[in-house]
Amino acid sequence: MAIHFLNSFLTRVLKQVSDKWNPNGPWRLPSEAYTMEHKLAFLEREHYLTGRTTAAGWLHDCDKLVMYLLPWMKEKQIQNWHRKHQPHHVDYPQSKAEQLLQTYIDWDCAVLTKPDKPLDAYATLLHFYRGKLPLMLPVCLAVNPDAVQPEIADLDKARQKGFDAYLFGEKMNEDTCYDLHKYSSELLQETLTGDAKNDVAYIHTQRLISSITNELNKISAEIAAGNTSLESVLQQIPQNLSQMKPVQLFLKTLELLAKSRNQKIDLAKCCEILRDKNLHFLQMAPKFRIETVKHGILHNYRTVMPNPFLKD
Repeated sequence: MAIHFLNSFLTRVLKQVSDKWNPNGPWRLPSEAYTMEHKLAFLEREHYLTGRTTAAGWLHDCDKLVMYLLPWMKEKQIQNWHRKHQPHHVDYPQSKAEQLLQTYIDWDCAVLTKPDKPLDAYATLLHFYRGKLPLMLPVCLAVNPDAVQPEIADLDKARQKGFDAYLFGEKMNEDTCYDLHKYSSELLQETLTGDAKNDVAYIHTQRLISSITNELNKISAEIAAGNTSLESVLQQIPQNLSQMKPVQLFLKTLELLAKSRNQKIDLAKCCEILRDKNLHFLQMAPKFRIETVKHGILHNYRTVMPNPFLKD
């Protein structure tokens, strides 16, 4: 049963407390409230995207709630420890697609409660984690292909003041590089740094979409010829991320979503939608356009987001 986390009495109380946060103050209650707000947003977003809440969702960021009670730990220390030891963060040595799905939800729900991070998951990837494109773009495509567009959300003017570090193209996260040598796909045998320019990031994004599209078309042709089945293709996907090609990560993420939502993968729709998206990226100039987008709660908490790649 879905719970309306984001419009509850508890959330309103937490919001009032978290607004009193002072970076130089010793009072930790606002930090606890801020984290609790985020936890509730995570649970609602998890239900909206996957159709259910999980144990991992309920335990999300609980370590921070405990550490905020330890007066000898500074907030920066807590945040750094959390990022290095929680599998839903890209600083953690991730190995399973399930972890990346949790990362996507974590990024996508931040816009609901975090004024300093008003971006959806795909915009977050391109603003701060460009070195993770081969790892996270297939996940972004599988969860919400509509969000993967050449127009990228920027902070609105009201939020730009005081948040220069978050402005598109101005300053990137310290996590600037991701070694891609583990991937077997020839396309990815080079390193894309987190501070790559807009046109470079655009070209890599387009190439990844093209790679996934071409591989899906090959799989579809093999299935149509009777040489294999989708079930067989899914069973042959390696469990470890380091051995997955982008198309396999895309299909693995869809498989996780399909099981969670009691649906099936519509391979024909996958090929059709990604073919159109690939064409759309090819027709654009090789760089991203920036659009200011005002975010809000855009869904009914009892509903599950339609996924065009899945069918009943």
